[in-house]
Amino acid sequence: MKSKRIILFVSIVLAACLITGIAVYAATSLGTQDDPLVTLSYLTDSLRPQLMSEVEQEVKAAARELETSFNSAIASAGGASTDTYKVISLTNGQKLTGDIGCEIMLREGSATAYTPSSTVLSDASGGTGLNGGGALTSNHLYLVGEKGDGIIATSEAKFLVRGTFSIG
Repeated sequence: MKSKRIILFVSIVLAACLITGIAVYAATSLGTQDDPLVTLSYLTDSLRPQLMSEVEQEVKAAARELETSFNSAIASAGGASTDTYKVISLTNGQKLTGDIGCEIMLREGSATAYTPSSTVLSDASGGTGLNGGGALTSNHLYLVGEKGDGIIATSEAKFLVRGTFSIG
């Protein structure tokens, strides 16, 4: 009977040692460089491209939203910033001022150049300059050389305008 107890005791001790050994091995070897929980190839080949794609989509969406709100703010402020020509109608005495590079073409009516400084509007069609107070020629393209330069309508007039401008 005593030998049965000794065998039972030794079996229990061996089982406890075996369980303890397995637990220690598992705790020390899982998640190491030899046996990582997440592989580097998964991070670089799968997760990174997915995250970059999602970030790129979010940035594009934010840029579109920002552009829309910017264009709305410009339009509500009475000006425009565009890459295409816009037809602008002015009444007698109304002034259109542009930023540098704004393009203005008189289509109907009459207008004079407005330059608060000594600058001139460049007549790209004629290859000359137009001083402040000088009359615009129909269908000539004028370029604003300094911010704040522009035109004043001397009758009901229509213009093609491209660039950033304001009407006052």
